[in-house]
Amino acid sequence: MQADDNEGAISEARLFLNGSGLAELEFPFIYELDTEEYSSGLYSLKVTVRDDEGLEASDEIEFTINAALSLHYILRQALCS
Repeated sequence: MQADDNEGAISEARLFLNGSGLAELEFPFIYELDTEEYSSGLYSLKVTVRDDEGLEASDEIEFTINAALSLHYILRQALCS
């Protein structure tokens, strides 16, 4: 996801996974989601940003975690190394 502010600066970003608070971020607004902690299924990731004037905006995406595929990929990488 990407956000910018033409008239100010983004001061904070909040992440929500399936509606529950996941993280509050400050610049440089980077978060790595460890998908191994979650079971297979459809998830919703929402980000809400606030600028230095108190204005908010948000965006949301849906993505699928396939735990079996992730484990297979990790094992394959370990065996081929």
